[in-house]
Amino acid sequence: MPGEGPAGSGPQTGTQTQTQTADAPGTVIGPVIGPGDDPPRRRRLLVGVVAATVLLLPVSVLAGQWGDDPTATGLPAAVPPPGAVTPSPPVPTATVPGASGSSAPASDASAPGAGAAPTTTAPARPPEVAVGIRIGLEPVSAPGFLVRHRDFVGRIDRIGPHSPGLDRADSSFIVRTGLSDARCVSFEAVNFPGFFLRHQDFAIRLHRRESTPPFAADATFCPVAGLSGRNTSFESVNFRGRFLVHREQRLQIAPVDGTAATRAAMTFAVRAALA
Repeated sequence: MPGEGPAGSGPQTGTQTQTQTADAPGTVIGPVIGPGDDPPRRRRLLVGVVAATVLLLPVSVLAGQWGDDPTATGLPAAVPPPGAVTPSPPVPTATVPGASGSSAPASDASAPGAGAAPTTTAPARPPEVAVGIRIGLEPVSAPGFLVRHRDFVGRIDRIGPHSPGLDRADSSFIVRTGLSDARCVSFEAVNFPGFFLRHQDFAIRLHRRESTPPFAADATFCPVAGLSGRNTSFESVNFRGRFLVHREQRLQIAPVDGTAATRAAMTFAVRAALA
């Protein structure tokens, strides 16, 4: 009969259809509940769809804000497992300018052996005993007398500007760099080029220069502060503690005996050469 369904079924008033709705935001598209459907089951299904939509919406919004920046997730940094060694960041090293203007690591002053290397202080050469000048030497204990050579022997004699030319020439010497020690000096005769004052058996003589170490040492004297408290004294470079001194007008090198007279005889005022 028209309007009847299959046997055993009640009359059907319509057919199950999909409800077409506009795609408005938040609109849920689902089956229309018709006669014979299970309302509780449909409600549970509808609630589940809504809940899933609500859960996914914040995730989508956050993903749009963060983009592809992995650091913007706010997730905590990875924690190393127990017992793992975390490398320390490099420690910056202070630098100081090197000799070539580049930077070099600064030295550690607290390290053993650090610091400036020890230096040897050279004897202080008085400015009046400059290498290359002509000088005369006057003992402070015998004013008016000058060191001279005569018959190739060192001695002192009274010599002045009005003395004979030979005496004035014999008392004039050129200061040379020490033959065995550049910090000291040697004395070359003005009127006998190539001849130097030297000590031999502790007596001062004038000898032609020899190219031997013993001669160079015998002819080298180191100027020091005057032993009498002023002017200059001359110490033998190879007999330390012995100084140029006059005794009975003869020159020699001798040790200091502690008397004021000896110290005065070992001290000389540097004068301008008379020749």
